[in-house]
Amino acid sequence: MKLKSLAVLPVIAALLCAGVTAAHAIPDITDPFASLAAGSEPSHILVDGFGDIYTLNTGNGSISKIHPDGTFDGSFHAEFPPLSQPNSFATDGHGALYVSSYSASTVWRVDSATGTIDSGFSTHLGTELDGQLPESVTVDLAGNIFVATYSPAAVVKIAPTGDVLGRFALALGSGPVDITTDWAGSVYTANAGDSTISRVAFGGAGAGVVDRRFAVLDTGAMPISVTSNNRGQLYTANSGDNTVSTIDLALPPGSAPATTTLMPPDSYPYNVSSDRLGNVFVTNLGTASVSLFESTGRFTPVVAQLTSAETPEAAAISGYGQLYTANGLSSTVTRFGLGPTFAMSPVASARVGDSYSSGVTVTGLDPMTFSVTGFLPPGIGVDKGTGTLAGTPTTAGTFTFDLVAANVAGATAQTVTITVAPAPGSTGCWYWHEACGL
Repeated sequence: MKLKSLAVLPVIAALLCAGVTAAHAIPDITDPFASLAAGSEPSHILVDGFGDIYTLNTGNGSISKIHPDGTFDGSFHAEFPPLSQPNSFATDGHGALYVSSYSASTVWRVDSATGTIDSGFSTHLGTELDGQLPESVTVDLAGNIFVATYSPAAVVKIAPTGDVLGRFALALGSGPVDITTDWAGSVYTANAGDSTISRVAFGGAGAGVVDRRFAVLDTGAMPISVTSNNRGQLYTANSGDNTVSTIDLALPPGSAPATTTLMPPDSYPYNVSSDRLGNVFVTNLGTASVSLFESTGRFTPVVAQLTSAETPEAAAISGYGQLYTANGLSSTVTRFGLGPTFAMSPVASARVGDSYSSGVTVTGLDPMTFSVTGFLPPGIGVDKGTGTLAGTPTTAGTFTFDLVAANVAGATAQTVTITVAPAPGSTGCWYWHEACGL
């Protein structure tokens, strides 16, 4: 397990202790979903738009690419120089991964299809980051790369070509260890050294304005991970006081303190990540669990529980509600099906005049809600809380509709066809005494 590259970070003695009350959840768990090479020690994880999973392996200096079915991509091969210890990566969503290395003081651009390191990017970047100890990297919607460097404390803006576009100094001793962007293009750093959040905002002309104390957290909070959701909020995992902070980005800088959530005892929140719905997931090293801050603000202490032998160093969620954790201690990836997944469909046959009732089996997080798109057989309705279809059919025929299950992690539609037979002795038609061919 590789902790953040900051000597003053506290290390919780009982990292593997349990004891957090389980949430009301029934995710479909695959553990392990993938087993990496011994000593890989994955520290970060990403999921792309195709559902492929990438792990950044700090232990052996590589990236692994895993398909949604759990198989490894044999055509992908990404390895970095010995002892370089890559410590962060990000994707531009268009075929490139950017990897920062604290030890090698550089950033690499990697082809997400093959794993090949882009030599042209490395040539353009050259020695621009030498000795600056890049802690973390992120990419904005325009494809610009931003790196948080520890010495000196700064944000460095890099073009996709590898050319440095700007440097933005942060406060001396601030100790930036993580970096993220929001939908407006602003960049934020989590500063463990002075328990602050810095922001670099860019105007229409591209000039950056630095607010070194955009938000001030509690003394000793020591934020080590930061993410923004698409609802105008910033979240930090704070290693110093076992908390998670929420900052409203709509408020003027420094106008309101961060909202602080005290995590369950010995959680040791380590990484925060967000999904496309605005939910934020927190990995907890101490309790081997994942917590959830919903986009509505509701907090669930445990939505995914691993064994005590795991250390979920990071998490990522796909557009289909699949949560993946990178487990540094065991060099594995675990998958939790948080989004709705149908495991059993309703009974497909019914008869006019006979009572009909059929439930469904769906895995995922509770609470779950159900709805129908299309037309149910007349006389049959859906229970919005359970998905049970029930009633007494009044009309013969074949009816096809979509039963939709939704929860905080997403929505899934199951196409259902129910054939309703005529009542015994009926011709099937109300207007004719002979059979209608039903």
